[in-house]
Amino acid sequence: MVVAIVVGALVFALASLRPVSAVTGARQVASLDQPTADVPMVLPWARNGDRGTTYSFAGLLIVVSSGENRGFEGECVTVLQDAPDVAGSQIGNSACSASPFHPAVSIHVDRGSSEELTAAFPVGTVLQFEWDGTAVAVFAADPPAPTSAPA
Repeated sequence: MVVAIVVGALVFALASLRPVSAVTGARQVASLDQPTADVPMVLPWARNGDRGTTYSFAGLLIVVSSGENRGFEGECVTVLQDAPDVAGSQIGNSACSASPFHPAVSIHVDRGSSEELTAAFPVGTVLQFEWDGTAVAVFAADPPAPTSAPA
């Protein structure tokens, strides 16, 4: 009797989980598996002077580094503009992994993006950079289609 109740509860719990579709509509546009020939970037947040491995993509620098520099075990991905903007900063975004998941960073292509990036992708495109332990996979999701104004 107890086994039947436990099995029934387990079946009900599994049947009541609402599945979430993993389909995002994004397509893979690149796999970055060759680091840039430049000297690896010194990470300003690194406590021990660690350097990240850099990859180049459409006017962006993608830096893969150890999470140990941020106080945990894992890996981090940082996406920066290849060249500083007029104010001298390299605007970017960063994310770190939480095992067993890989770190992934998403950015929007906007009017402030580099000419190289906007030449490759239209404004409104969302790019995602995911480190899988050996390469950075680059995914692109097209900008949403314009909606017509109500009549």
